[in-house]
Amino acid sequence: MLAQRPAIGAYLRRALLDPANTNGELITMLVAFAADQVKDDSTVENTDYTEIFAALMREIGPLLLAPLANQIWTELTHQITGPVPTLHVQTTNSV
Repeated sequence: MLAQRPAIGAYLRRALLDPANTNGELITMLVAFAADQVKDDSTVENTDYTEIFAALMREIGPLLLAPLANQIWTELTHQITGPVPTLHVQTTNSV
């Protein structure tokens, strides 16, 4: 969804990386939205916070890392090769 709307992705990136601009409101809304989605999809009554965290990281992680990935890829390839490889973010539970 965000790949099709780069202006929204750029706004989210700025807002999330500089939380002083939003006083954490955007994070609060994103967490609440993700929690609602996970609860709707879950058959278990107790919400697993790691599931919510993982969902948010899968969606937001590539958005936040994209500018860095583009810079690194450009430096590595000197713009000789094709587009930057696709980023995927995966989380694992701490033991």
